[in-house]
Amino acid sequence: MALRRTIQTPVGTDVVSAAIQAGQIEGIRIDNPSGSWLLVSGIDQYVPPYRSGWQYPVSPSQSSISVRFVDSPSGSLSVQVGGAVTIYLYDDAIAFDAGQPTGAGGRVTTIPPSQTVYAAMMANLPNVAVTTTVLSASTGPAIVRKLTGTYNLEDNGITPGYDPRAIVAFWWEANLGGGSLWLWQFAISPESPAWSDQFSDGALFLPTGADLNCTPVVQLSGQELVLGLPITGVIGQVEYYSEVDA
Repeated sequence: MALRRTIQTPVGTDVVSAAIQAGQIEGIRIDNPSGSWLLVSGIDQYVPPYRSGWQYPVSPSQSSISVRFVDSPSGSLSVQVGGAVTIYLYDDAIAFDAGQPTGAGGRVTTIPPSQTVYAAMMANLPNVAVTTTVLSASTGPAIVRKLTGTYNLEDNGITPGYDPRAIVAFWWEANLGGGSLWLWQFAISPESPAWSDQFSDGALFLPTGADLNCTPVVQLSGQELVLGLPITGVIGQVEYYSEVDA
């Protein structure tokens, strides 16, 4: 394995069409002490922030290669901080190595970039509504990207179950620490049987130990009018990604 070229680039400055003097590029190694994700063209590989010793075989070999500062695969924003990125180009194949965290104390998103959890709940009148924890950031911070509420169409034998005439409000609540309380609300109805709210990256950050809770509340129920039973089954769903120490 012969090292043919070393390139150092400041944070935020892309390296475009880098080549070696003779032959083809067959391997690449990157030390990325910055807070930004990198995208290596040609092999379409992402390099996490605060990562040293990342390397990858370039197959088929290429005459040039580009390394760009980008947002993460999950859409989370990169941070343009930290040291310069160093790129090593080889004319022989090298084995893949995920590298090691630099210990810079930053946080990076996990892969897979997006995860989903849901809870089947029974919506009821305000004075008897039950709160359910839908997402718990028990192992590390979580960034919430989307909240969804629908009727529960599953026939599970629970009475009264699904009521297509019900108007149900979803009350979302999270204690973010330091006395900060996050609140959100939306509703579903026969005219709009599903609702989703999407959040920009970092708008809802759950610190470690925080819970995202949902309380479904019946505003109007056909069953209540006909049978005197306001309860109806609903589903609350959360799309999020996690973070880990770098």
